[in-house]
Amino acid sequence: MDDRIADIFVTIAGGKTFHLEAQMTTDSIIILRVFEYGFLFARSTQPGDNTLYFPEPAVIYLNRKRGIPEKSTLHISFGSQGSFDYQVRNFLYLAHDVEDLDARNMIVLIPFQVLRLRSLLNHALMQKDGTVKTAYTERIQQLQEKICRDIISSINNNLTLGNITPDDANQLLELTNLLHMHICSNFKKKGGTVDMKPLLPGAIELPNDKYRRRIDTLEKELAKYIKYKEESSHYKEKNNLYKQEIDRLNKLVLELQAKQQT
Repeated sequence: MDDRIADIFVTIAGGKTFHLEAQMTTDSIIILRVFEYGFLFARSTQPGDNTLYFPEPAVIYLNRKRGIPEKSTLHISFGSQGSFDYQVRNFLYLAHDVEDLDARNMIVLIPFQVLRLRSLLNHALMQKDGTVKTAYTERIQQLQEKICRDIISSINNNLTLGNITPDDANQLLELTNLLHMHICSNFKKKGGTVDMKPLLPGAIELPNDKYRRRIDTLEKELAKYIKYKEESSHYKEKNNLYKQEIDRLNKLVLELQAKQQT
């Protein structure tokens, strides 16, 4: 059981801890897994006062708009000591638009708005009628443009307000682009014919990519410098040994010459 890995635990200012699990599909035992992860966390952070402090749990369903209750409940019986209802809040991500996510300070989840395209693309694959396909093509392109505007606008606004750093903003854009490319690629593999434009035109190479390549270059240059320095030190040591040997031989020559003269 100790090799279980939870999605994320977030502790706010050293106080309350939240446990977040992300789900793409319905899982009948997700609440049991959340309880297990919460127990392991409580055990690992137990302060030594015989009390287990569980984090506040929530499951984020990234690909569902309905059909999931607001809360899930796990009934725990302690026999003669009584029972307890362990409750986990469920958050249906696609039921909330960008404005709502911004109001909830959930900017970190903004890239997943691209998932709104996936269900529409899957429906487009099932259409046989050309007129319907044309309508779907227009709707897909409109939604794609709206998502692009909303996501970029939200990221820029949060950056301006100081809610995120420039590096955070770049990473959010990068994640959005990667998710969009994955969805489009999967759509084409299934036979999709809708022409999907790049979500972030001109942003194929994001600043983070440049930074990482620059870091790689600097690390290689540093490695060369260290190697050169080590080799130089080695050669310097050899030169010193040669010099010492030459000095010793010169000294012997002078001594022999002195003896011959006497």
